[in-house]
Amino acid sequence: AAVEGARDPAVIALAGACQRAARRRVVEGVYPLALAYLDACMVAVQALPYAADPGGGDALRDPVETLTEGGDCEDKAALFASLVLVGARLFALPVSVRLVWVVQRGWPDDHASAWASAGAVPLRGSGVIAQGDEPPAGVWWAETTVAAARGESPYRAVRRLGAGHDRIAGDRA
Repeated sequence: AAVEGARDPAVIALAGACQRAARRRVVEGVYPLALAYLDACMVAVQALPYAADPGGGDALRDPVETLTEGGDCEDKAALFASLVLVGARLFALPVSVRLVWVVQRGWPDDHASAWASAGAVPLRGSGVIAQGDEPPAGVWWAETTVAAARGESPYRAVRRLGAGHDRIAGDRA
């Protein structure tokens, strides 16, 4: 889904907006364009509403659908991945992304997130990790479902926000 989304004009337009936002925030030697771009993409996707799959299923929405209707964890992670792919392909930024499925202990649902890299640590494919696992050196969490900072794991983010897993997987009240 991320590869197809990276070809969609609406996703490319959002990627362009993220690149422009990133260029305004670059601090030479301290905050390079690639990191600023990853941050701008995360902020854009985090701002979209959380929308559970109809009927409680686990269908993957098209990234453009996520742009217009919101999405759940895997939908938002796939849109983020699409934006990173556009940044690498069209803007020649040294960025890469890896979608990850977090297998959670003690919860009925797993969580989808992404790892992102800027620079020399390319990541490809997808993977399943255990809750508490961290990305390799030089790779950061790109948590798109909650307002996490680049590098902040979804679990640290929900602890900081004062909530539990429902802040990752949607309201369960």
